[in-house]
Amino acid sequence: FVDEQNYMNLKIMRIIDELNPIYTYSSAQEEEGKEHLTLLCEEYNLCQKLVGLYDTSEACFHYQIHVCKGACIGQEPVKLYNARVHEAIGNYQFDRQNFFVIDNGRNDGESSVVKIENGKYIGFGYLSNELMSDDLTQMHDCIVCYKDNKEVRRIINTYIKKNKSKVVEY
Repeated sequence: FVDEQNYMNLKIMRIIDELNPIYTYSSAQEEEGKEHLTLLCEEYNLCQKLVGLYDTSEACFHYQIHVCKGACIGQEPVKLYNARVHEAIGNYQFDRQNFFVIDNGRNDGESSVVKIENGKYIGFGYLSNELMSDDLTQMHDCIVCYKDNKEVRRIINTYIKKNKSKVVEY
């Protein structure tokens, strides 16, 4: 979320249907999420306070030891801080919200189809090349649903960036 000063904040919370989480964790406990946010703080020089790891109304601990650049107290320019947050979460988000990734299937006569809806992985399936058309109904119908998770999002994002797969928005 974006706070009153326009800084991007990250927060660990239970999944709510109306929200589209950037990242999901397998455990109901917060430890996995806290460990991940700690790594993101270190790797991308994010503020402990703005990622929910240091509860204070003042500067975060990292600012006191000259690791944080002061976003927690409004000293770091919003644009610079938010750019690092975008970079940190970039591997966990898709560039589009609703699309199919189409590539080779298990044999020459079919294509594989991966479905992303509202930025979430929905599932995948296979479709005969004869049934592939501009009518997306067949693509929707061939999908077998699977659970969205952090690893599958990372794999799909990496695959899209490295391969010449066809991406069809809907």
